[in-house]
Parts: sequence; C-alpha cells; structure tokens
Amino acid sequence: MKWELLIVRYSEIFLKSEYVRRHLTKKLSRNIKSGLKREEIDGKVKRLRDIIIVETKEIEKTINLLAHIFGIVSFSPAIKIKLQDLDSFVKKECKKLIVGKFAVRVSRKGAHEFSSNQLAAKIGEIIKRETGAVVDLKKPQTELFLDVRDQDVYIYTQKIKGPGGIPVSSQGRVNCFVSSKEDLIACWMMLKRGCRPKIFHTGYPLDVLERWNHGVKLEFFRVSGIDEIPREESLVVGFNLEMGNSKKLFEDKRKFLTPVIALSKEEMEELWERINR
Repeated sequence: MKWELLIVRYSEIFLKSEYVRRHLTKKLSRNIKSGLKREEIDGKVKRLRDIIIVETKEIEKTINLLAHIFGIVSFSPAIKIKLQDLDSFVKKECKKLIVGKFAVRVSRKGAHEFSSNQLAAKIGEIIKRETGAVVDLKKPQTELFLDVRDQDVYIYTQKIKGPGGIPVSSQGRVNCFVSSKEDLIACWMMLKRGCRPKIFHTGYPLDVLERWNHGVKLEFFRVSGIDEIPREESLVVGFNLEMGNSKKLFEDKRKFLTPVIALSKEEMEELWERINR
C-alpha cells in the first residue's frame, strides 16, 4: 500500500485545559514543521481537534523524524478516502492490506446512519469474501483501522509508538551540566518534559541531543567543571543513587535537579539505548 500521510496522536496533551491544549498542539505542530524543514522533507502539517495530519510522499523519512519528536504518543502511515468510496476501496485493496487472520477496528466522529460495530462487520464481510481470510478479534495478524470523520475515512494498519512527553520549548528554561552519560540522560529527560535547556558541558559528546531538539536551538557552553558554573545557577545533573555518584549533592550548596536519581542501572541503559536509536 502506498501511504500518503501520517496520523499523529498525543495523549498527555489532550488531558490539559482547552487553552493549554491549544498552546501545546500548536507548539507540537511547529516542532514537526521545524523537523520537516531540517530534514529537508517536503510535507504539510494540519491540525485537527484531536490529531495532527502530516501529508508527505516521504513516509519512511517522516516516520524516523516523528519517532524523535516529544509530545507524540503514536503515529500511523495512512491513506484518506471518502466514506462513499470505502466499500470499493476495500474490495480493490484488501489483498494488499490483509495478511493472515484479521480484525477491523472502527472509530467515528460525526453523525452517521451506522454504528462503529456495524461498519466493522460490513467491512469484515467484504474482506472475508475477497480474500478468504478469517476474523480474529483477540489475536489478529493484521488490524485494519478505519478512522471515520464525517465523510472522510483515514485507513491504516499499524500504530507506531512515539517518544511521549511534552513538546520541546513549551515549558521553561533549565540549566544542564553534562560531563557523563548519566548527565546527558538527565538533560534528555528535561527535553522530554518540554524544557529549553542551556547546556554547560566539559566536552562530552552531545551530538545525539540534536536528534531530539526539533523546534528549539540548543545552547552549549564549554566549562572545565561544575565549579566553574555560578553557584546561583540551579543545575540538572545525572547524579544517581545506584551509580554511587550522588555524594556531590550533599557537598555542594547549589540547587540540583536530578531526574535520574532513583533509576536503576538497567533503566539507565534502556534509556541510553532509546536516546541513541
């Protein structure tokens, strides 16, 4: 199937008030546009009430981009058709869409003369007739999703997990000190919470952060050590109880933010692998 757009979903944003949700979805849209421009991807971004649509022919490049934009909970390569064309589309394309046992999942917005279950059953019958495939609602090999919005239908077969969090640069500024892998993970976690980091570093490689900062330009300042940073500056650091490097917290009088302090070594390694994907 030749997909023509991607549906972008967010979850945490949707829990906010109407005003805050508008602010965050607008920021998320801008960050996606910034990423498209940086990666030289030709595409258009449209905001609907509860999703964002990215129209592009460069689907694979855009998938890699969206996997590195905070605020996205999941996304799907999709195609958009008119509701009146759904039956004929499924008859023509179902052999390309369906592999093995299948299930049809329908969601609807708008007024229709049918329920979601009725439409799912109808489309399921067409697929069975055309392909001979068997319906399995519990453990299907293929899930065919139909997102019906008034007279438009978005069709897709997978939901790709996003990084979650809040759009970068939608929250306040923070100061990060990076001299180790643990520090860099802590800085990444602040990006995930939507902050704009000012990064003091000792020369530790920071290129990986450039994959995650769509929508904001990172500020870097080279220092020889943490003592070179003014003490009135509160700092995000990677001090961790299990790593045995948290003693500094109790010796230094400045204010520290330590988002990784309670993580285990295994959890730190999982985050490190995720950051470097």
